[in-house]
Amino acid sequence: MQYNSKDKIVELIQSAEEEKPTSNITIKGDSNIIGHGNVITQKVTSKVVAKPKPGVEHISESQVRRLHDLKDEIIRLEKIAKRKPATYQRVWTSLNKKCGVATMRMIPIEKFDLAEKYFLSWIARLTDTATVKKKDIDGVRLKRLKYIHVNMRRLNIEDKVRAYMRKKFKTDSLKELTQEEMEMVYRYVATQKRNS
Repeated sequence: MQYNSKDKIVELIQSAEEEKPTSNITIKGDSNIIGHGNVITQKVTSKVVAKPKPGVEHISESQVRRLHDLKDEIIRLEKIAKRKPATYQRVWTSLNKKCGVATMRMIPIEKFDLAEKYFLSWIARLTDTATVKKKDIDGVRLKRLKYIHVNMRRLNIEDKVRAYMRKKFKTDSLKELTQEEMEMVYRYVATQKRNS
């Protein structure tokens, strides 16, 4: 019998199929797959994120907005005053640590004043630096004016402050004061506020 090449190829393919072992694949419920004697283990992990759910005992949305605005002002002043300014994360972390909470929205209502004072003192500390006074003259002046006006009305000491300005600077208009004179009036009002 004579073989041609086509018959030879068909015979080789058929013999290879006969010798081929049957494949057994077993799948079990614990993510293990066994096939041809090999075990493949798949580990599936899911990330669980805890979302805080603030209640009525926590700060309101308007208070959250106030803290965000103060934080933004801190970041702005940090960039002016320091070579390595504080990051958003550092500002929030320090506030959370001060208030003893994990996230800002979990600050109890009774600690809101503490949080606000903490941020305001940070802003005051930055505003008082020579760099900020030099580079952000209008911003500092505007803040000082605002502070003076608010506290003159709140403490009902407008006449007292105007008399101080007339005696020291011969004017009762805050707009006519130089930056140094404005600082003196600011310190005078701060002292009056502290003593009240």
